[in-house]
Amino acid sequence: MPNWLLCQPDVSHGAKLIYSRLTQYAEAEGYAEPKQEALALEVGCELRQLRRYLSELAGHKLIEVQQPGGQRPNRYYFLTHDWMAAPLPTRGTDMAIIQDKRIDLDEEFNVDFYPLYPRKVNPRGALKSYKAARKRAEVDEILRGLGEYIRLIDHKQTEKRFIQHPSTWLNQDGWQSDYQSEIDDDRQAPTPEQERTEGRLRLIATANKLVQ
Repeated sequence: MPNWLLCQPDVSHGAKLIYSRLTQYAEAEGYAEPKQEALALEVGCELRQLRRYLSELAGHKLIEVQQPGGQRPNRYYFLTHDWMAAPLPTRGTDMAIIQDKRIDLDEEFNVDFYPLYPRKVNPRGALKSYKAARKRAEVDEILRGLGEYIRLIDHKQTEKRFIQHPSTWLNQDGWQSDYQSEIDDDRQAPTPEQERTEGRLRLIATANKLVQ
C-alpha cells in the first residue's frame, strides 16, 4: 500500500485495502480488471461492501471505472492524484489531527475489520480483542495480516468451522504469522495422487532390481 494513501484519514481502511489489491492486478496498460466476486472473496467481504469501497475510491478520484459490457469484468484505471505529490505528514500537529480522526476504535472495527473477517463469531468479544490488539499494532498492519490470512483460507479452501474465531486470531497476534510461507510450502508438497504414483514407481523399481 503506498504511503501517500496510507496516511489519508478521509479514506476508509477497507477502501485502502481494495486499492492495494487492485494494484496487484494492474496490467502494463495501467488498469486492473478482476471480477468483483473474486476480489470480494480475496479480501473476505460481501459484494455490497466491496462495491461501497469501489465507489469510495472513485469518489476520491483515485480510480475510474469503465464498463466494457457483455460478460467482461469492469476495468479500474488508476488516476494521478494530488495526494501522490503531497509531503507525508510529520509528527507535529498534522499527525496529531490524523490520530484524533482514527481514535474511534468501535467504528474502525465495525467498518474496516469485522466486515472483512471471514468468520463472524462473538462480535462483542471480537471488539474487545480488537481494541486490545490496537494497543500492540497499527490498523494497517492488522489488515495486511488479515488479507494474507484470507488468501491462505482461500488457497486451502478451509471450511468455515475450521477458521479461527476473530477474537482468537487477534489475541494470538495472527497478523504476524507468515501465511505466504505456508502457502508456498503447501504448493511444493506432493498431492496424494502424486504420492501414490511415486509409491508405485518405487515398487516397480524394486521389483525390477529383484528380477535382475
